[in-house]
Amino acid sequence: MSAEEQRQLQFLSALKQRVTALESQQNFAIQDGAGHIRIKGGLQADGSYGLWMFENAGNVLLRIGDQGDGTLGIAVHDSSGNTSFLADNLGPALPQLAVPTRVLAQFTPVTSGTFVSVTAGTIELLLHNAVRTRITWANDAGTTGEVRIREVGSGATTSAVATGAGTSGDVDFHWLHGQTLFTDPHVFVLEARRTGGAGNCNIYGNDGGLVFYRGDEMLPPATNTGI
Repeated sequence: MSAEEQRQLQFLSALKQRVTALESQQNFAIQDGAGHIRIKGGLQADGSYGLWMFENAGNVLLRIGDQGDGTLGIAVHDSSGNTSFLADNLGPALPQLAVPTRVLAQFTPVTSGTFVSVTAGTIELLLHNAVRTRITWANDAGTTGEVRIREVGSGATTSAVATGAGTSGDVDFHWLHGQTLFTDPHVFVLEARRTGGAGNCNIYGNDGGLVFYRGDEMLPPATNTGI
C-alpha cells in the first residue's frame, strides 16, 4: 500500500469515528466568547428535548420543542422568567386575545362638565407598552366636548381631543401608556366631557375595544400623548 493510500485510509477511519461520535451524541451547547452558554439543544437529563436560547445570566429566553408538560411548542420569556408568548400543539396560549362586540345604535349621552367614564377595559397581564383604540362620537348642535383615555391605577391619561359642535367623527389614540409591563391588572377607561353648549355629547364607545401592542410596530407610532 502506497503512502498516499495509507493517508486516505487513515482519513476515512478518522471520519468514521467522528460520524459515530456525532450519531451517539444526544445534546450540544454553544458558548459565546465569554464562556456563556447561549444555545443548547438535544435530549436533556430530565428527558425533555428541544432547543433553548439563553441570556448572559443563564435565563432561558426562547424554548422550542418539549415544554416540560408533554406538549411541543415555542415559548418566549423575559429575563425574569415571565412568558410573553406561548404556542404549542394544542394551539396559541399566550398572549390571550379578546374580540369585543357592541350594539351598533347604542351610545352614552354625556352632559357633565368634568370627565366621566363611558367604557372600561381590564387587561389581566400587561405585555405591551402601547394601547390603541378608536372612539366614535356625535355631538348635538351647539355642543362641544372632549374625549381621552385614562389608566385608572396610575391616573395617567392621553391628551384630550376636542369634538366639534353639531357633527360626528372618530378619534384614534395610539398611546405609550407608561405602565410597568408584566404587572396586573390594569383598567383603561374611555372618558368624555361636555365643554360647551347645552346638548349631549353622544359617545358610541370604542369600536374594536382596546388593542395592546408594541409601540414601534405600527404607523403612526404610539406617542406619550396618544395622539
